[in-house]
Amino acid sequence: MVFYMMKKIFKEIYSLMALKYDYQANIIRQWKHIQKAIVENWETISEKKYAKHIKWIKGFDFDDVKSNGCRKQYRIKMIFNKTLLYPIRRLHGNLHERRERYKERVLLGRYLKKSTGEKIFLIGTPIHSNLGDSAIVLAERLFLEKCGFDRDNIKEITVVEYDRYNELVLKYIRANNSCSCCWHGGGNMGDQWLSEEKFRRRAIEQLSGNKMFIFPQTLYYTNTNQGDAEKERSVSYYDNDKMILAARDLMSYNTMIHLYPNACILAVPDIVLSMKAEDFGVETQVREHVLLCMRKDIECSIPDSLKNDIEKCLSEQGITYEMTDMYWEGNVSKEKRMECVTAKLEEFAKARLVITDRLHGMIFSAITATPCIVFDNNNHKVQGTYNWISYLPYIKFAKTFEDAKKYIGQLMEISNCKYDNEPLQPYYQKLRNVIRGEE
Repeated sequence: MVFYMMKKIFKEIYSLMALKYDYQANIIRQWKHIQKAIVENWETISEKKYAKHIKWIKGFDFDDVKSNGCRKQYRIKMIFNKTLLYPIRRLHGNLHERRERYKERVLLGRYLKKSTGEKIFLIGTPIHSNLGDSAIVLAERLFLEKCGFDRDNIKEITVVEYDRYNELVLKYIRANNSCSCCWHGGGNMGDQWLSEEKFRRRAIEQLSGNKMFIFPQTLYYTNTNQGDAEKERSVSYYDNDKMILAARDLMSYNTMIHLYPNACILAVPDIVLSMKAEDFGVETQVREHVLLCMRKDIECSIPDSLKNDIEKCLSEQGITYEMTDMYWEGNVSKEKRMECVTAKLEEFAKARLVITDRLHGMIFSAITATPCIVFDNNNHKVQGTYNWISYLPYIKFAKTFEDAKKYIGQLMEISNCKYDNEPLQPYYQKLRNVIRGEE
């Protein structure tokens, strides 16, 4: 009700302020009416948050403007630019934001409440631009469907939704106390991406009454005082008999077994490897060039000189190449997630060869049956995941430039590759059984 009332108020204010030829002059002429429209209506709402703006608007009078040695017209212009319109626009902008948040909250409540039957909550999914994480969410949702959950009963809650509407989210999840909560997988357990780790711990603490499991994750603590401290703190969150942890590489698995002996620990490949290109709607592409997809963040471990050597090697052989990364332009919402991931996968499917140091650069190459040379990053997640798919003849792990140079010649000649994830299925089946409570 408040929002609709304020929409009417500001519609009236802006109609008073608007004038085709002389914007400022019209505001001066109409100021008393604008004051009345704001002050009287606002007092009916009693919104304390913006009291200082209302007080200023209520007390301002153009007739009281003093020249102070300057022309009155100039003084009025200063007021327009720095003082007068700011509180009005600030009020309007904040109200618009509140109205949008209110709509989001209502829609989220309806979404969480909708449907009957056994629900499962997928918590902590991202809306940022990393398409590897977006592909993980899509794979997690499909995996849960294969576990027997109805699509409408898989309730996805993004990090933003969980934090912004925490009370609402907790209300609906706690009302379904017998339901499971699963956390988004990836490579952010540990202290390297500490904000994601702290979010997960906070959510686990708030939902300790529910059965919990975490989709395949890389666990990595840096060899620092912070890393050691966070490792110790993590025990109180993950070491309990309600927790199921899936490690997506052997080193993470061994660390989890050591740190969290009371939890159920499974070794499971990255969840995206459970998918195939057709699951994302990827169509067959004509292969054209080499694609370079290299990291530029804190996980990058290969020097610029190696990247330059690779580019030089390709150029000397007359091989055309293009640069890409694993990011979308802007955030990736739930609604456009599939579209964005499919577009990136089709970009990989057009390549004759991919050279990358990104985990999901390698995985996107694998599921699109694109030959790939992969370098490690600064932790163990790339090599750890490569070990799961080393049986694929078109994916090669390089440690040096000489390795890469050798593999370029080999893989440029390979054709008719096919992605086969059958050797990985027993590990995914084990996770399905545990989720369904069959083991």
